[in-house]
This record gives sequence, structure tokens and C-alpha cells, in this order.
Amino acid sequence: MKNLFPMKLSKIIFPAILFLVAATSILLYCIRRGECANPSDWTIGNFVQMNSSDSVVTQDGSGIFYCPASQNNVCWENGEIINSSAIVRHDSLFLFFSVSEYAGINAEQAVSRVGYSVSTDGIHFKRIVRPVLYPDRDQQIDYEWMGGCEAPRVSETNDGRYLMFYTQCNRSCKRLAVATSSDLKTWTKHGPIFRKAYNGKYGNTDSKFASIVSRVVKGKPFVQKINGKYYLYWGSDNLYAAVSENLIDWIPVEDENGDLKKILSPRNNSFDSNLIASGPSAVMTSKGIVLFYSGQNREGAFGDKSYPGQMLGGGQALFSAQKPEKLLARSDQPFVYFKDILGKNTNNRSTPLFLQGLACFKGKWYLFYGNRGLPARIAVCNLKDSELF
Repeated sequence: MKNLFPMKLSKIIFPAILFLVAATSILLYCIRRGECANPSDWTIGNFVQMNSSDSVVTQDGSGIFYCPASQNNVCWENGEIINSSAIVRHDSLFLFFSVSEYAGINAEQAVSRVGYSVSTDGIHFKRIVRPVLYPDRDQQIDYEWMGGCEAPRVSETNDGRYLMFYTQCNRSCKRLAVATSSDLKTWTKHGPIFRKAYNGKYGNTDSKFASIVSRVVKGKPFVQKINGKYYLYWGSDNLYAAVSENLIDWIPVEDENGDLKKILSPRNNSFDSNLIASGPSAVMTSKGIVLFYSGQNREGAFGDKSYPGQMLGGGQALFSAQKPEKLLARSDQPFVYFKDILGKNTNNRSTPLFLQGLACFKGKWYLFYGNRGLPARIAVCNLKDSELF
């Protein structure tokens, strides 16, 4: 029988077929791992970073507050602003932040409290003179004294309640805790969120940075149930997940070995090659669940040489809406970072950039980010720029 393919043609076609099969296999493998996807069809927004001079929360040492834990008057906001979180109530944008009181001691011994500012335009904020969440002589004092309350993450439920996930610090352990409010001003503490799970197995495990899953309804995000449960992502090295039925008591998701299940981890040769930290509330979209996170670049051969070593930038990750622990895709490059300090000889480039607050306000997404060395800043995009909702 005659050969159907001339010898020269077969030398071209067969290798090409083999190449396409191999390339397709690699592509499918990468997609399954969530490391190869076109971010333009699932990421949220085209965020524009505002000028570095447009800092919305700055240090202010003038506030005096009577601390019930120490029973002394203290300058409660004369230290560093550590974290912030944003939410809209009525026609105003509330920006919560944790700030430390140094009182002549070093940063590692500072006491942190949560205060807030209010804005009607998203740019200019009026600062409230006293904190709303702080160590008190209450049932949480053993968890919060002397370190304090840090890293607030505020969200809203469908029935009009507000949740604040925050970190309780007592200088021996940092624990995720939750508080609730009906007006954003008076908060009820409910204690560490993992204290009941697995008979207290994770009661003394360091935990922080909670990102609860929400859905945008009429231009505003609300906490969203999935398969009858609430979900949140958390962590500051690798990322983990947790579930709850009542928003107060949470169960960390474990792997088949009974350890915390890692759902997002650092990648070699990427901007997030060193560590990962969970950001503001995750958002349910038509493509899945989008989580904002902070990633730190690693120095040396395993980092991304496009960026300075230790630089932190913001990324987005996509998880399955049916299986929130399943990673589908993640961004290959940071969409927000401290552009004005790149390439400069400054320690600020190695301090954490945390994606902290995310709010829908007057038809726009407002994303707040910052770190210990620099005040909070804003990146903005139009809500209508995304077709995901």
C-alpha cells in the first residue's frame, strides 16, 4: 500500500501533533493547578492607584483615651497604623483601622485599638476621636491584653448586622476573633472564632486576616452562604479556609491528614514567591469566588526578577463557587503595589503591603491598602468596568 503521507510531510506533521498534544496536556495541568489562566476574564476591575500624597489615614498623636484595661489615660493613636477595612452605611464610607499606642515602648510591645473615619466622597475622611474596639475588663481580656485588637475586616449580612473579624493579641498568641454591631459604633465581642472547633485543637494557633465570602447585590456586597454554610479564607503565610453556620463559631478546613488544608501557597519565580496574606472580603462573581490577597516576592533565584526582593504586591485568586476550597486560577502579576518606592534604597519596600479594605461606593470599587511604614492608600475602579456581577 502506498504511504498516505510523503516522507517530508510526515516529518513535519507528526512532530507538530506530538507538540500540540504535549502543550495541551501541560495547559490543562496548569489550569487544574490554578497557575495558568487569562486574568482579564475573571479578575475584578481595572484598578487605578491614586497618588501617594492621597493618604486617607495618617498618624495622629493627639487622641486621648481612658483605657479600661490599664485604667490610665493614653495617647491611643500615636503609633503606627497597621490595617484598615472599609464598608458603606447609608451614604457614607466608613474606614476602620487599627493603630498602636507606643507610650514610650518599642513597637513589639505596643497596644493596638480599632478606630474609624467617615467620608462622604471617598477621599476626605473625618476621624472619630475615640476607638470602638479595644482591650477592656471583659471576658476577652486574657486574649487581648496587652497586645490589643488588630487587623479589622468588616462586612454586612443580609439582615442588617455588621461583622468585624479582627486579631486578638496577648503577646503570646494572635487569634482571629469576631464582633457584631447594628450601627458600626457599638460592638459586641464574641471571642476567638476557632475555640470550639475540633475540641479546641486550634484554640492556641496563630491566626489572622479573615476574608469572608460575599456577593454584590444592587451595588453593595453582603455576606453569602454557599451550600448552606458561610465560608472565609484566612492566613498570613499560606492561606486556609473555614466554614460556619452561625458566623460566630468557625471550623477550619482540614486535609486528609488532619492538618490545616493549604488552599493557596507561595509560588517560585512569582511576585508571591515568599508568603501570602489574605485580604478583604472575597467576592462571588459569575466566574467563581475572587479573593484579593497580598504576596511577597522572594529574594534570589526563586523570586520574580521583575520586582525587587521582598516587595509585596496585591494579587487576585479565583476559587470554585461550588467548592470554595478549589483553586481555579490566580494572577501572574501584582495589580497594585507601592510604585513610588520601587528601585529606591528604602526599607519601606520590604515592609508588608496589605490589601485591607474593599467597598462599593457611589458606583466604584474602593480598595484600601497600606503597611506599617506607609499610611493607607486607595486604588479605584468603576463597578461597571466589570461584567462579572
